[in-house]
Amino acid sequence: MLADFKISSITNLDNGTQYIKFQFYEGAITTEDEVDMNLDIQSVTRYRRSAFLSALNVTRDTQLSEADIDALGRVELAKIADHAPIEEQRIA
Repeated sequence: MLADFKISSITNLDNGTQYIKFQFYEGAITTEDEVDMNLDIQSVTRYRRSAFLSALNVTRDTQLSEADIDALGRVELAKIADHAPIEEQRIA
């Protein structure tokens, strides 16, 4: 089963503290019919979320950059048992 993460919020406080909320989901790559902008039906193959797995709240004494937050999410995603990260969120 595949998994991905979403950064649901980042709060930076004036004292340098940072709160980050991650949400983790499982899903699969499927092909389904979707309506396009011209109202035509097209078969589209893509990753689709199917279930919520967990949430993670991180508190930092320093503020991470956007790239560092993304890297943290990738590391935490890789720790989820029995799930492989989606290609876009694998650790490089």
